[in-house]
Amino acid sequence: MNNHLAETGAAEWYGTGRHCGCRPDGSGNLNTGAFIAGNYSNGAFWRGDYQGLGGYQYHGTVSEIPWSYSVNSDIEIPISGSINAVTQEMFTIQGWSIPLSLQITICIIYIPFVGCVLSGTLPPFHIATVDVPSITVDPSVLNPQTPLVFNFSQVIDMPGSGTEGPFSFGFTSPGMPGFFNTSTNPSSGFFNSGEGGASGFLNNVSGAVSGIANAFTQTSGIFNDGGVGVSGFQNFGTLESGWANLGNFLSGVYNTSVLDMMHQAFISGFGNYGSLLSGSLNSNVPTPTP
Repeated sequence: MNNHLAETGAAEWYGTGRHCGCRPDGSGNLNTGAFIAGNYSNGAFWRGDYQGLGGYQYHGTVSEIPWSYSVNSDIEIPISGSINAVTQEMFTIQGWSIPLSLQITICIIYIPFVGCVLSGTLPPFHIATVDVPSITVDPSVLNPQTPLVFNFSQVIDMPGSGTEGPFSFGFTSPGMPGFFNTSTNPSSGFFNSGEGGASGFLNNVSGAVSGIANAFTQTSGIFNDGGVGVSGFQNFGTLESGWANLGNFLSGVYNTSVLDMMHQAFISGFGNYGSLLSGSLNSNVPTPTP
């Protein structure tokens, strides 16, 4: 009989958590409230789907912002420098010779009032040669060093103006079953996360989950973990109900299976250790031979 309780205890508690959806009565799915016949609703006594969903939104606007600027400045850049002196180095003009020759032309026939109508020229003959000596030009300064001092001036006057905006921002959250859930698909209850399909509080899995802070699918109760078909409180494994059991197919309190999670232990009661046990503080694990 106790083994039968281990099987049905987990199934019955799980069934209740799966179908309640955080409501004591009703026939719908994924509802948060009481006496709801529809699906995906919040509140009480709803008969349709997606009723009583509370969304929220916030939108704000920053008004148009005018801006202007004016840049006024007198730029004065002093510039100073000098032009180097222009000098001429010493140079020499080479001497040369000038030959002097004489050529005479004689008028043979002269007609008054007409002029010379017939003349003759004697061949030139050399008289003398004049030698011009070389000339040396001493170095000199053609233009002395010239200083340069002046200012570069520029006036800047740059005004400007305009506007930015207005800017609108905000966010919207559509109405969802439950309150403060962040699951990918719809969940009911409060603060559930994961892929969705959960009810209760703080569950983080996908699929049929109810209760508080469970971490595997097809689970109900509080703080259960490990595998499917678990209800109760702080159980770890599969197909369990009760409190703080460890293993597969257990019910009761503080029962532990010596089998792996793939094999059903059939334990119920309190503080049993082994397999196929019921009652309290029983153990059928052989004592090792020294």
